[in-house]
Amino acid sequence: MGLNIFKSKFSSLSHDFDLRLDSKFYSKINEDDFKVINKSQYPFIELRHILFPSYEDFDYKEDEVYKSLSTNAENFDEEGNILNYGEVNKENHPDRIKYKVKEKDIVISSLKGAKVSAIFIDKDKTDYEWSNGFYIFKNQHQKFRTLYLYYLLRSRLFKAILDDNLSRGIGISVYYDRDLLRLKIPLVPETIQDETIESIVKIESEISKIKKSMPNTQEVIERVLEEELSCFYNQELIDKRKTQVFSKKTSEISRRKFLRLDPKYYVFWDKTKGKLFESEKINCVKLGRIIKLTKDKILKKGDLDKEYILIDKEDVDSKNGIIVNENQVDKIDSDKILFGEADILIPKLRPYLGGTFLNQKEKDLIGTPEFLPYSVDGNKLLKEYLKYILLSKDFLNLVSYLSSGKEHPRISSYDLESIEIPLPISDEKLTKQKRVIDIIEKRLGDLNEKRKLIENHRMKIENMIHQSLK
Repeated sequence: MGLNIFKSKFSSLSHDFDLRLDSKFYSKINEDDFKVINKSQYPFIELRHILFPSYEDFDYKEDEVYKSLSTNAENFDEEGNILNYGEVNKENHPDRIKYKVKEKDIVISSLKGAKVSAIFIDKDKTDYEWSNGFYIFKNQHQKFRTLYLYYLLRSRLFKAILDDNLSRGIGISVYYDRDLLRLKIPLVPETIQDETIESIVKIESEISKIKKSMPNTQEVIERVLEEELSCFYNQELIDKRKTQVFSKKTSEISRRKFLRLDPKYYVFWDKTKGKLFESEKINCVKLGRIIKLTKDKILKKGDLDKEYILIDKEDVDSKNGIIVNENQVDKIDSDKILFGEADILIPKLRPYLGGTFLNQKEKDLIGTPEFLPYSVDGNKLLKEYLKYILLSKDFLNLVSYLSSGKEHPRISSYDLESIEIPLPISDEKLTKQKRVIDIIEKRLGDLNEKRKLIENHRMKIENMIHQSLK
């Protein structure tokens, strides 16, 4: 591991309230004076003179259920649209879910690596209760358009500064609002702000159209499994997730490896016997008989012996099983695993969000230990078939029964391997599995190409933001 050396004046060290010795933080002071770009023809102004706190505590009422949003990256897409949310009430809610937001507020995640750094609050988003892991601001500067500020704060330029310069902490990296508000942005003329907003809105409309043309992966998988294998979605069992009371003999609880007193855990095993589907066209086989955990190599944090491609959870398109971003790294800030000879990576943290994807063995991929690396018995199972089963609506809904942990729900490899998946009967040559794969992929179309088109549009937006600042 190499030795990192940096120089800084004592006067610069005193600029930090915490007096931390952090080279990436002081490089922003010494080299850029907290400016988001080096040069601009316009005067710079600190964000603390533009953005003001806009927090409103929320009071829970009896017998009311509320929609809640945490800083979980899977709750939002790159445009700040809401994809997932939790449900809370007065009796059952994390203490961190505590704020209301107002229209035209700008919400900024305090976590490093957030999928989207800033979210603009429209009328629909005021219906949610927000975590205290977000900073909530309102624009009070007459010469700045709120939408323009939002696009700038959401830009990759700005996000890179938050992640690479201002973040602190190793396990869970965050940054403080006091550091954020010291950043300086150019006072762009209002006419240029308006032109930039107009152009970005048009491009975002195109992105929205592309997204709407992309079929829902879970619906496609569900339909194909029904048609080809007579495997039907178990809505009755899904509805039992809200079971609050159950009776169970101690002797029956002891049959499981983990002695969990969790109603939904036993609802799953009692009602399904571990099977995702029932059908005369399938054999149900325990995953543990056809997949095996690989012995993953641990790469310790710090400098690496060569460049690797880092895949974090947010680099995988949730519920589609597609890697959408690859990061070349020669240094890591936390331990990672080498995917190596694994065929498929299955997330143990929040597995119900659908982060399963196939390994690309021709590349040196590494990632968080929250991925479980499995090899597949190729004589009995095609890895692409397994991926689609693990992305099916049934699996994503039922696997939440097996996840434990309130803040960070995980599934154990033992419970995962105890699940029985459907394999077509009389399919020694795996032709029926191959047919299921082919039909699904044909109906999904080329999601990768549409993803690339969306990425091209996003880069156009980035370039517009950069150009406007100059």
